[in-house]
This record gives sequence, structure tokens and C-alpha cells, in this order.
Amino acid sequence: MKLKWKISLPVLALLLVSTMTTTILNYTMTRNSVVQIVDNIVSSNLDTLINIIIHAEETEKVITGEMSVRNLALTRSFSEIIAFGIASGELDLDDYGFFQRIADRLGVTEINVTDEHGDIVGSNFADYYGWNYGSADSTRMYLRIIDDPAYEIVEGVRADAISGDMLQYLGVARRDAKGFVQIGFDANVLQDFHNQLDISGTVAEMQIGSTGHAAYILDGVVVHSHNSSLIGQDVSGSNWFGQVASGSGMAWMDIDGEIFYTGFYNIGDTTILVLFPRSEYNSYLTPVIITTVVGIIVAILIPVITFFLVNHMLKPLIPLTAYMEKAGSTGDIELGPEDVRNIESLARIKDELGRCIGACAAFVGRITNVSQNLGVVADGDLTVEIAPLSDRDTLGLSLNRMNERLNLMFNDIQTAADEVSRGSKQTADGSQILAQGSTQQAASIGELSNSIAEIARKTRENAEIAGKTSSLADSIRGTAEKGSTQMDEMMAAVREINQASQSISKIIKVIDDIAFQTNILALNAAVEAARAGQHGKGFAVVAEEVRNLASKSAEAARNTGTMIQDSVEKAELGSRIAGETATSLTEIVSGISESARFIAEIAKSSEEQSSAIEQVTVGIDQVAQVVQQNSATAEESAATSEEMSAQSVLLQDLISQFKLKEAQPKGYLPASRH
Repeated sequence: MKLKWKISLPVLALLLVSTMTTTILNYTMTRNSVVQIVDNIVSSNLDTLINIIIHAEETEKVITGEMSVRNLALTRSFSEIIAFGIASGELDLDDYGFFQRIADRLGVTEINVTDEHGDIVGSNFADYYGWNYGSADSTRMYLRIIDDPAYEIVEGVRADAISGDMLQYLGVARRDAKGFVQIGFDANVLQDFHNQLDISGTVAEMQIGSTGHAAYILDGVVVHSHNSSLIGQDVSGSNWFGQVASGSGMAWMDIDGEIFYTGFYNIGDTTILVLFPRSEYNSYLTPVIITTVVGIIVAILIPVITFFLVNHMLKPLIPLTAYMEKAGSTGDIELGPEDVRNIESLARIKDELGRCIGACAAFVGRITNVSQNLGVVADGDLTVEIAPLSDRDTLGLSLNRMNERLNLMFNDIQTAADEVSRGSKQTADGSQILAQGSTQQAASIGELSNSIAEIARKTRENAEIAGKTSSLADSIRGTAEKGSTQMDEMMAAVREINQASQSISKIIKVIDDIAFQTNILALNAAVEAARAGQHGKGFAVVAEEVRNLASKSAEAARNTGTMIQDSVEKAELGSRIAGETATSLTEIVSGISESARFIAEIAKSSEEQSSAIEQVTVGIDQVAQVVQQNSATAEESAATSEEMSAQSVLLQDLISQFKLKEAQPKGYLPASRH
């Protein structure tokens, strides 16, 4: 690959990648910011509407609950009034005027009293007499009160079919005969509450972004929308309403030909929409898209301009490159006439490239001179002298130092060859003796290794037995500790039983006191009933029954107290026995733990001994290997010594072919000029 491409391509790639990456990241981050802003706008406004609706529902539940409790108490009281009036002969069920007066006094809308068949026998409406509750599905549930007087009905608030008023109906059993009493209470307070919490105004005033808005849909009918043509329409059959009719979330939707980023939420029959138009969303993205396109264009232009600049700067290097390629491929470093002209022309350029080309020409001349001197050395004449250009001429100084070292080296080699020839014979004799001794030593080490291996096997067996014993002792100790823990838990349970029994005794005492006080109250009630004469007879019977019931409760409380006292004494006996058993288990656990510790120490010592023997065995094996290697090495040394003797003679013949300077003292080396 050409230099201009080596320089241009990384720069071009870096510029292109960095510019494109910056542009794309800027677009992505800005777009994500726009999406996040839109999402926050939609979600925050949707949360505002949701919080209003949820608060309204919670408030409605509280009002409905309190109203139901109050109305049920009034219904029960009215049932007592009817029973008292009939018993005293002051009430005629056929007198609907009486019921109307009671209704006006209690502030209720409707009062109905039935007989055992569910027929209305008393009402504040004359035309209701004789109507049967079993004739309509919505009222048939009240007939259950006739069979189960304890059953009471509290209906939810609903609109009256005739008047449209908000009513709540409740029903309880009659106290004087079979049948029930139904009362309809005015619940318009809830309607007023709904009117006050109507969120249509909030939806109409809500501004989503610059052009967005909110919509309010009730039971599939549009109550409020920015598009006035949709108000009052039933949109339950449209495709977009099917997406938002259940659950909650946010999504892009096509609503009657216009696309919105829609946040939706459903509560019962109510659907809330927060709509952000795509047109406004796109207006946020338009500057981002324009900036991104401009960035891409700049990313393309910068690498192109950079490429032309680099190509122009590197053009003078083409002739020099051609010469260097020729020298590198053919080894011909001689400058031809054309090369000289090109170099002289380019050397006149007054910049770094011109100076570089002139310096290359001088360097080639120096290399040519050195090449000639090296040719003389290659012919075997080591007496040549190479003159350095300066004291920093690394090449000239190195060649001189090489020549001096070659002279000294060949003289030393000649001397060493003679000494090697004599020493190689002595080395061969010593190596043979060493090989014989190594063979005998290897046999002795093999016998020692077998003995150590047998000892190691026995030691491992002892360690395994000790380990198994230690594991068994740990298991026994764990079982004993578990039994001790369970005994502690049983003692805690017995103590809790004692405490519970004492608490029950206190409760029985309270029950006994309540029964005593009830008996006194019953006596007082009987006295008052006697004073009331004929009107207090029924109340006297009830007082007598209450007094009997209080006497039975007191007797039952005394019997229960006696049985609980017996249970407490037996629980204390069990607690004492459990404590003694727990103490014994603790002593057993302590003894087992001590035995387990001794066994664990024996197992640990056996394992350490086994490990030490294995290390000794490894060491002996290594010694055996070294002895065998020494024996083989000694034999190889003997053969090598004989080969060295022959090679030293050949080396002497080769050195005699070189013309050397006068011999210098042995060990002399020219000083380095670096």
C-alpha cells in the first residue's frame, strides 16, 4: 500500500468515523431528549387527571360507607318502633299517613313493611299496598330476610326509575312478626359530590404542550374533546377506542385521521385521554434533522479535502521511493544519471522533504564506500582500515571495531582450538567413569523409593480411618446438639403455655365479673319492668332470661378456671422434667465435642504425616531422574568430546585461510567509540 494511502486512510477514516459518530450521537441524544420531554408532558398531565379521579373515588367510598352505617342503624330503629307501636296498639299498618309522618320526621323518601309472604302491608305510599317483592328481579333478594331474620340488605346508591333521584335502599327483619322493613334514603348528597368533582372542566382547560389537549369519555361517549364534532358521539365501536378501552399506557394512535401520542387510563366506565399531536412532535425534531444532515455533509467533505492535501505533500517522495525500491529489490545502490538529476532537483526544495532527499543521497554515497571496504574484508583481508567520517560515525566506527574484533577473535580461536583438542580427550575419559557410577546409584535409589511407597500407603490408610471416625463423631455431636436445641424449644413452649394459662385465668375472672354485673343489671331491669306494669311485661321476660344467662356464664367461668389451674400445674411439672433432660443433653454434647476434637487432631496429624511422606517420595523420584539424566549426560559428553577433537582440527584449517594483523595480547579488545 502506498504511503499516501497509509497516511490518508487512517486520517480519513478517523475524521469520517468521528464526525459521523458525533453527528449520530447528537441526533440520537437530541431525539431521545425530545421523546423524553413529550413523554413527560403526556405522563405528567395524565397523572394529574388520574390523581383527581382516584381522590374522588376514595372520597365517595368514605361518604357511602358512613351513610350506609347511619342508614342501617335508622332502619333497625324503625323496625323496633313498628314492633313497639303494634304491641302497644298505637300503630295501624293500614295508616299510610302515619308512615309518611315518620318518613318526614326521619328525613327518608320511602318506607315499606311486608308480611310473611313479601306483600306490602304498610307504606307511606297508598298505591304500594299489596305489591309483592317477588314480582321483580331487583327486589326478590329481600325475600331472604323472611327465612333468615338475621340477614340484612344494604344496597348501593342508584337512581330511582321514576323520579331520577339518588336513593339507597336497606332492609331488615321485622321485630314483631315474620316479614321485613325496607327504607329508601335520599342519597342526593352523592350526586352533589359527583357534580362538584366533575373533571370535564379540568379536561377542557388542560393544555398539552402548545397544541395538544385532553379528552374525557364516559361509557364510550365523548364528554369533552378538542374536536367539537366528537362531543356526544358514541366511539365505543371505533378501532382506536378498542386500544384504550382497558388498562392504561401510552402509544401512538390514529384518532379520526389525526395521529397523536396518546396517554390513556380507565377507571370503571371512565376513560381519560391525553393527546399530543404528531405535527408538534415533528416540529421539535425538524432542527435536529437539519443539523444531522449538515453534519453528514461536513463529514464527507473533510476526508475528501484531506486526501488531496496529503497526496500533494507526498508527491516529491515518488522518485526517491522508486530508487529505494530498486535498491531494496535488486541490491543495486549505484546512482544512475537520471537518479542524480532527480535527487539534485528535489534537494533544492526548501522544506523537510528536500532536506530528507539530500540527506538520503549523502547516506547512499557513504553506504557505497562502506560496501567497497566490506568487499575487501569478505575476500579474507582483515588488514584493511576504514576511516570514520567523525567521532559519531556509528557505521564507520562499528566496522573498524568489527575488523579489530575479527582479528582478535581468529587469533583466540586458533589458540582455543589447540586447547579444546587436548581437553576433549580428558573429558571423554571422565564422562565414562561418571556414567558407570550413576548407573549403580540409580539402582539403590529405586529400592529406597519402593520402601517409602509402602510406608506412604499405610499412612494414608491410617489417615482415612481417622477421617471417617472424625466424621462420625461430628455427626453424633450434631444429633445431640439438635436434641438439646429441641429440648430448649420445648421448655420455651411450656413457659409460653404457663403464661397463656395465666392470661386465660385473668380473662375468666373478667368474664365472671361481667356475669355478676349483668345479673345485677338484669335485677334492676326486672324491677323497672315491674314498675312499668302491663307495658313492661315483655321487658321483664327478657330481663329474666338475661339473669339466667349471666348465672350460667359465671358457673361456666368458675369451671373453666378450675380446669386451667390443673393444666398450669401439669405444665409446670413438664417444664421441670424438660429442664433436667436439657441439662443431661448439654453434658452429653460437651463430652461428644471433646471426643470429636481429639479424633480430629489424630486425623489431622495422620494427614500431615501422609503428605510429608508423599513429598519425600516425590523428592526421591526426582533424585532418581537426576541420576539417570547424569548417566545419560556422561555418555553423551564422552561422545561429544571425541567429536570436538575432530572439529578443532577442521577449525584450525579454516582460520589459516584469513590474512590477519600481527597478534595482539590475548584478551585485548578495542575500546568502544559509542
